[in-house]
Amino acid sequence: MDGYRTVEVPVCSLDELLSKLNEIRRTASTFTEIIFSADVAVEGAGRISVGLDQKCILTYTSEDLGETLTSLGDEAAQGETIYYFGDYTSMSNKYIIPFDKAVEVLETWINSGKLSGSIKWTDKLF
Repeated sequence: MDGYRTVEVPVCSLDELLSKLNEIRRTASTFTEIIFSADVAVEGAGRISVGLDQKCILTYTSEDLGETLTSLGDEAAQGETIYYFGDYTSMSNKYIIPFDKAVEVLETWINSGKLSGSIKWTDKLF
């Protein structure tokens, strides 16, 4: 998404996805210091929005929009970080996970359309 319109780019592998996410992050960093995000959609399953930074947040939304879950990192974390999820959004630092963990989740997601159990997910708002 470029802020106003959706741009869909099909990918066939994790390497291709990571390459595209890095390209989006590099492009976004030329016009904003806010952590930019991208959606990784799997037809029939929903989408995971990815905050493109080492301080990564994942947000899952089911295809029918009935369920929303967010990654849960350090539950004792304090403060907030601003991300761009189609709009500027201040998110609790409790949601932050390392980017390498996010990559593991994305690999499961694109290969199966299922959420990975390798991280905690929450439906609670902090």
